[in-house]
Amino acid sequence: MGDVAKARGMAQLAREAGLGRESLYKALTPGAKPRYDTVLKVIRALGVETHASPIHQKCDPNKALQRTR
Repeated sequence: MGDVAKARGMAQLAREAGLGRESLYKALTPGAKPRYDTVLKVIRALGVETHASPIHQKCDPNKALQRTR
């Protein structure tokens, strides 16, 4: 995400995300652990949407039959 932010322009992205330029640099440096809300602000400012969906696990047919009985 840091590389994309630099390519887009950190100053502009910081303004669009409502963050300070220096704090954006700090949050996106390798090894940094930015807060979740900071990541969301940057993602939105980049024009990206995120979606969550459940991870499908292998279904045990025997368990599935037990539930339907």
